[in-house]
Amino acid sequence: MILRRLLPLSLLLALPASGETPNTPSYCEIENPPILKSVTVKGLPNFFFRIFPNLDQNIVSFTGSDGRGNHVLNLDTLEDKKAPGTADPVPLWSDDVIIMPGPIFPKYQLKFVALEDIRNLELSAPDIVVDYEMSGVYPSVAQLQNGPDSPGSHFYRVLTALDGVVVRDYKVTKLPASSPKKYLIEFVSRPVRLCPYLNLTLPQISKDGQQFIAFDNKSQTTKIFNVDMFGDPKNPKTCIQLDDFQIATGKGDFAFGNNSKIAFHMSNMYVGSMAQYPADNSHMGIFVIDRSTRNFYSLHSNLAGNAYFPVFKPDLKMAFMETIPGASDYSLSSNQRFKFTLIDAVKILEGSSNVRPFQIPTKFFDSETRATAKFGVGMLWNLACRNTPPENQARDNSLVSALILDKDKCKSLVEQKWTEFQKRVEEDVKLQQGTINPKVLSQVSKADLLAACPD
Repeated sequence: MILRRLLPLSLLLALPASGETPNTPSYCEIENPPILKSVTVKGLPNFFFRIFPNLDQNIVSFTGSDGRGNHVLNLDTLEDKKAPGTADPVPLWSDDVIIMPGPIFPKYQLKFVALEDIRNLELSAPDIVVDYEMSGVYPSVAQLQNGPDSPGSHFYRVLTALDGVVVRDYKVTKLPASSPKKYLIEFVSRPVRLCPYLNLTLPQISKDGQQFIAFDNKSQTTKIFNVDMFGDPKNPKTCIQLDDFQIATGKGDFAFGNNSKIAFHMSNMYVGSMAQYPADNSHMGIFVIDRSTRNFYSLHSNLAGNAYFPVFKPDLKMAFMETIPGASDYSLSSNQRFKFTLIDAVKILEGSSNVRPFQIPTKFFDSETRATAKFGVGMLWNLACRNTPPENQARDNSLVSALILDKDKCKSLVEQKWTEFQKRVEEDVKLQQGTINPKVLSQVSKADLLAACPD
């Protein structure tokens, strides 16, 4: 796999770009969709935050990694309620119930808590039920179709990932107000282990419960697999790979609907650290791939910081986390390091905006030359735009930089900066340093760079 041979991009960006003018070239200006809301968060929110699917409110659940425990935060009213547990609170869709891992080591059993109790009692909110056969770590939720004999109930499929990928189905019924408990939670399947022969990281289930996305540590790429509740887990044939993005991404999130659109962030960080907070000199952008068309969209690029861990709402609005410059400096006393941002991605994903996707082949990088050219375009953008406003906008991820350019800006960049690119490559070859094999980079032509621009 080509990506595994890449070296840290900081080597490539050690020298300042030359010949910059005070005016910002058009190819250095990046268009993002409109921001609907941006709320700075006290403390350090955990990467497993979730936004509730309600269309009339914007509520997120998250863990404060500064020891503040779980929270339920209304982004509209700024009401912040402390919740039981210390990690990974995730809401069910159609019921005011939150699931989370319990405190019992080493399994951290999955427990269910009513949202109303959290609002009224906060940390004292009681458990509705605890599933001692399921871990609650890294959960994601799908809502299944209701059976004709259960008109007042909802069925959910929960995926967790403490020790492999495990799923289980639940039936949730809201009880009358006179009942001691607000909900009845029934276990309607056994826990099922998925793809036990694979070494998968950060799996997340699709909204219909039929697929899941995960990072494959062997191939070093993000993949999608089927969910087989009835197959023999000991038989590898029950684990079917449905897609391979051919690139390494952060934690993915399926859009509501037909599983075609998936959001994720990308960075140059080693994949094993993708759950950690990014360094200030890294560059994470938010992207969506449409599997039905192979279109690849740049949704948001925080050029002065990082944008990461996106999650969809049913109407194609999207929430994600952003860092404020200085966020990775844990010596800072300020709590104002992170924020939740909400954007409207409808126009971009439905093709009615000026932001154009580019189409990726079935294999994202089908040759080393093409892979090197794509990184070369990003390298060129970093060299040309590192000293332009906003301050410190050039980051150390050439791939992300290449993917946020549209066709015209990309080609203008290559045409205007080709000579500077050649000089820099000559230096890298001489010093035997850079992000990519310098000998391969030296063989990349201007035509290769132009071909690496979006179609």
